[in-house]
Amino acid sequence: MQRRLQMDGEVPEERLVPMMLGSVLLPIGMFWFGWTSNPDITWVPQVISSIFLGCGIILVFLQGLNYLIDVYKMNANSAISINAMFRGVLAAGFPMFAPYMFDNLGVPWAMSLLGFLCTAMVPVPFLFYIYGAKIRKWSKYSPS
Repeated sequence: MQRRLQMDGEVPEERLVPMMLGSVLLPIGMFWFGWTSNPDITWVPQVISSIFLGCGIILVFLQGLNYLIDVYKMNANSAISINAMFRGVLAAGFPMFAPYMFDNLGVPWAMSLLGFLCTAMVPVPFLFYIYGAKIRKWSKYSPS
């Protein structure tokens, strides 16, 4: 909030605050879901973990798109299309290895592997929040 009061206009990095929360909730939900997916455990903990998973995914995804729009303004359509293409490539590639991963590792360790990857990405919105203005200056497509 202090950053917004010091500058005139909107600061795109303020969009990253909910993403910071989502980047923490997402791996929590993944680990929780993975390690409660045992036939001996009731279904209730998995349903509760899906709240964390869903909130994490929505917060990261929507705030990421909002951040792209705020950063690139007139070129936002290109930034969003590249984002959608990258997501599509990942979504197309995931079914190639996911069944083998879940069959060989089991649900707890496969979800943990994805949780570890998400945990490794937790610092990204924090780093963009801190260094975002400097990073934006490197881009010739960002008007700021």
